[in-house]
Amino acid sequence: MVLSSEDPMAHRKECTLCGTPRDVLIRCQVDDTAKWHLICPGKCWQDVSGGVEDGDGSNKFYRYGGMWKNRHADVTAKKPKKVKERQKAKLNPTTWTDEHVKYTKNDRVEFKGQVWVCRKTHESNDKDAPDQAIALWKQDDKASTSDTG
Repeated sequence: MVLSSEDPMAHRKECTLCGTPRDVLIRCQVDDTAKWHLICPGKCWQDVSGGVEDGDGSNKFYRYGGMWKNRHADVTAKKPKKVKERQKAKLNPTTWTDEHVKYTKNDRVEFKGQVWVCRKTHESNDKDAPDQAIALWKQDDKASTSDTG
């Protein structure tokens, strides 16, 4: 079957990492080569960016460069409102509690003047405090709520 130039499938581009053809890709730098890559907005982008446009600091080479959209396909490159709200909420740390709250990966909490990032989805309890459960939490080196200078 020969695809015409009007066929949206013929204009898809592949994700640099997984090779999946997509109608929407994220343009970004992900390594020390400073080469621009087109990354699918699913798992591949989450892995290289931490799920944040400007990166979460886990990849020092990550740099966001906008969206690519297949103009022949009926798609949008805009994030749904629900996704925007969830990402904005993740940037603002909440106060940690041990009262059976469900924390999910990359949730940010304030605990004893420090900001911690959840490593693994779990239900909180008094034994899983961020300073004691290193398998569940990591200290956020980029943020601190204390006035130490």
